[in-house]
Amino acid sequence: MENIAEKLDKLDQLGEINKTLQDILKAVEKPKESKFVRILELFVLFGGITAFLTAADIIRNWILGGG
Repeated sequence: MENIAEKLDKLDQLGEINKTLQDILKAVEKPKESKFVRILELFVLFGGITAFLTAADIIRNWILGGG
């Protein structure tokens, strides 16, 4: 019986720790990004994709000898 009481006590402590961690996560919410920053991120993403495709096309032309 004493072993069960110790395990229940540890379970209760874990519940308290979990509640504390959840409170901390709520307090430290991710700041909202502005639409301007999101638009800039999309431009950079599309620029990176375009650069990658251009480099792949150049390498393909080198290998196949096309012009």
